Amino acid sequence: MSSRRKANRSLKITHRREDAASAVPGCRCAVCDGGNASLRRAFAPGLEDLSGIDAADELEAACSTLFGVMSLSVGDEGLHGWTQVVLPMLRRRGTPQAAAVMCTIGALGGGEIEQSVEAELERLAADGIRPPAWVHALQSPVTAGDLRAYEDPDGSTWLLAGRLSRAGTKAGIVLAVDPEDCGALEDVWMVEGDAFVDVLARMRSLGQRTGAPLAEVTLDAMEWRWRAEAAMDAREVHDADDADDVVDVFEELSNAEGDGPGWRAMAAMLRFWIGQLPESGKPKPPHGDEGDGPLAKLRGMFAAGAYGNMASALAPYGPKRPAAIELPTRRKKSDGPAPVYRLRVDLRGAKPPIWRRLEVAGDTTLAELHRILQIAFGWDDCHMHCFETDFGTFGIPDPDLGHRAEQGATLEQVLAENGKMTYTYDFGDSWDHIITVESVTPLAEGVAYPRCTGGRRAAPPEDCGGIWGYEALCEILADPEDEQHAERLEWLGLDDASEFDPAAFDLAETDRLLCAGR
Repeated sequence: MSSRRKANRSLKITHRREDAASAVPGCRCAVCDGGNASLRRAFAPGLEDLSGIDAADELEAACSTLFGVMSLSVGDEGLHGWTQVVLPMLRRRGTPQAAAVMCTIGALGGGEIEQSVEAELERLAADGIRPPAWVHALQSPVTAGDLRAYEDPDGSTWLLAGRLSRAGTKAGIVLAVDPEDCGALEDVWMVEGDAFVDVLARMRSLGQRTGAPLAEVTLDAMEWRWRAEAAMDAREVHDADDADDVVDVFEELSNAEGDGPGWRAMAAMLRFWIGQLPESGKPKPPHGDEGDGPLAKLRGMFAAGAYGNMASALAPYGPKRPAAIELPTRRKKSDGPAPVYRLRVDLRGAKPPIWRRLEVAGDTTLAELHRILQIAFGWDDCHMHCFETDFGTFGIPDPDLGHRAEQGATLEQVLAENGKMTYTYDFGDSWDHIITVESVTPLAEGVAYPRCTGGRRAAPPEDCGGIWGYEALCEILADPEDEQHAERLEWLGLDDASEFDPAAFDLAETDRLLCAGR
């Protein structure tokens, strides 16, 4: 993700409630535990993942997922969650990126959320902080084309398909509707690029495979919006009826096949986009009862995959992974000794800054650099990691993730003088280390590499929820009256908060450990 990395992987929410009486005994999640501090810890990892997104459409999709998480975790208390927890967290960050996230949340949330965002943006503006220009794409108008409905002989809608465009971003949308379940939205898929025409062809033949032919009907934007919103409204009524059910957040955020974002993750964004199309004045249909008519076979198709399942049907049209860029030739022994790279490594988002200055030979492999960074920051190497470079993503080889082998690439192959790359450790907490080349110099006689020549502050504890979670942890430990104070001390294995020193950094000890690991 890298900007789209699974933003909520470290959230511990697995159920929801309407009131405290329905809390699961002994559970300490944001729902059952309650309180702003719990919400901060729960949403901190997802918010931190937004810090590296610099495109309006990607930020919009990521924020839409967080709206789904908020809905699943606190239900009707979402307004409180956004205005009293999330927006203040962003304001404290005080960066243009935080302002961009606020703008996106306001656009998707509307109403009181948008009003609260405007107030927070005014406070940031008073400090000279404004959102980057690219976020204004959210204000561009949405246009629509190729709007279709696929109806059974009784005129009931089973599928809606259309192309929506805004500021150069185009999205093909397919909505599966179940007319025998109150006309509620069943699932949703996004189709990228010009493949939408091929998808329409597949839709035309869909009913023939169930013995229930579907007729393709061209709609204007007003009617298409009316049908889409009617389906979404019915789905939300059903979701509200299921509010007390125990749920798995990640399952609920995925589509029926579990291989992409589903209704919960896309609801806020779909509402925002579709809501900008011309509005019909006719009332929405009444909410009916579930039926079991002769076309139930068509409904079962979505769950049973009777025609190869929608994910398989649309798979050829999804985003294509770019071909790997060929690396420069690796240094040979005959080329002489590799130069020394002086690297400044900053933990993204840390305030005050958490950083290390390292000197590393240019022929160090990325696998070796991973080990060096683990030692320098005091991590435990118990999570996945990757390097984001101009030549692609490197880590433990994984075709599904698009990770190339880190053992086969050296520092000087992927990083030029004055260049930058990102090392991410723990895809849940998303500890992003920004690696900047400060200088490239010849190997010094009598000096052993790698070595650490500078740094500041201790790295956060493992599994504390990313930078945002770490900030919340520091606040809790600094306040003995906080209801989570004793619990956090126990979690850290400390007897007293004085043992927790975020400012600690021992240069000599860090360099000694690097030396021992050579």
